[in-house]
Amino acid sequence: AVASLVAPSLGEDFMRSAAGHLNDLFPKLTGKDLYLGVPTVIWACAKLNAHHENLLASAAKRFRSTKKLSPMQDFSLCALSWSYEVLDSEGEFKYFRNVLASEVARRNLSDADVERSSLGYLKW
Repeated sequence: AVASLVAPSLGEDFMRSAAGHLNDLFPKLTGKDLYLGVPTVIWACAKLNAHHENLLASAAKRFRSTKKLSPMQDFSLCALSWSYEVLDSEGEFKYFRNVLASEVARRNLSDADVERSSLGYLKW
């Protein structure tokens, strides 16, 4: 019983640490590391409700337009959109959430696709 109380905190701490490390590397990321890795880590943070302000800000800045999002795979886009819905409860990234929503709509993806991304890639 004690382990179940401790584990979520350890998971959150681990994800915050991983997010911080990824944020440090962010300016150098390209290709799959950028378009798959970043959404995956942000998604994992959202799953654990491990908010990392700096990583969210870096991603919002780097992917600030639909043009910047265009190389991203559909699942990664949906996962990123879902993650910002979960982690941005105070609306700090409202503009970026609108950019994500525009790209989701442009690709004819649905709100259900975005919501289903919360289950992970294999169940999407």
